[in-house]
Amino acid sequence: MPEERSQLVTVNHFVQQRSIPGTDCAYLYSPLSSPLHQHSDFYEFSMVTYGSFINEYNGTDTVMRKNHLVYFRVGESHGIYVNEDKSNHFSFIVKKERFEELYHRFFPHNNKLLEIPFSEQRLNEVQGEYITSLFNSLYNCGESEDLHQRLELFLYNVMALCAMDTIIELPEKSIDKYVEKLLNNLNNFGYIGTTVAMIYQDFPVAQSTLISGFRKRTGYTIVQYHGMKKMEYAAQLLADGGFSVTDVCAIINIASLSHFIRKFKAYHGITPKEYQALHCVDFAMERGELARRSQKGKIKRQFED
Repeated sequence: MPEERSQLVTVNHFVQQRSIPGTDCAYLYSPLSSPLHQHSDFYEFSMVTYGSFINEYNGTDTVMRKNHLVYFRVGESHGIYVNEDKSNHFSFIVKKERFEELYHRFFPHNNKLLEIPFSEQRLNEVQGEYITSLFNSLYNCGESEDLHQRLELFLYNVMALCAMDTIIELPEKSIDKYVEKLLNNLNNFGYIGTTVAMIYQDFPVAQSTLISGFRKRTGYTIVQYHGMKKMEYAAQLLADGGFSVTDVCAIINIASLSHFIRKFKAYHGITPKEYQALHCVDFAMERGELARRSQKGKIKRQFED
């Protein structure tokens, strides 16, 4: 670990600190306080997620509140101090070489962040929530195969906000990997009981981007496709036997039985009960036995008469 990184870990009283596996360019932290320090060979982004902090820069103290995003260039000095209880912020530090390589790749015709020493933006709620979700997704993803994809998505958007005051999605080809993963999840019956809200939490991209990419790939929205898979799994459970219509409704996580019956009929053309009668072997055998008993009863009564 470089000397300056060790010093940062010590002086910032880190609550959490971790290196990005497989890179030597960045690490994340969530400090209680950040004494005045110089960026010897790294760039930094910091954003308040709740409460407020004091940012000391160039002899001036600025109050940073929720969704306040700041950027500092290599060679700059600043300090971030807690301004009130129950405050939190995240900071993201990127080594000089890695930052500049990514920045030139993302924005080949924009040198703003390489020229200005300091930048600050007060994001709106939508922007703030999105950037926070990207950070949390990156921080919590472990050593997963899409770690570097999440790293680039986060940096791409905070760079865009500081350089052009807007959030920009990664190019379309970068979304394909997430669409493929989502499709695999939805095709897995073990995923059927998951709500759509929970589905979105697994992916570090904006919902609109995921929906658009998924629809372009499949011709359906995520909600439509998830609903279709629920009906297919429901049919399989009914045909296999062992579950009542009410059981199946609960298994696929549909709250209303009447809603389930209506959706099932719209998809399969018949009600769940009718489908089970036609396709479940045990159910059909039972129905046949009852029919035979009924016929025998009719014949017996004829002879008795």
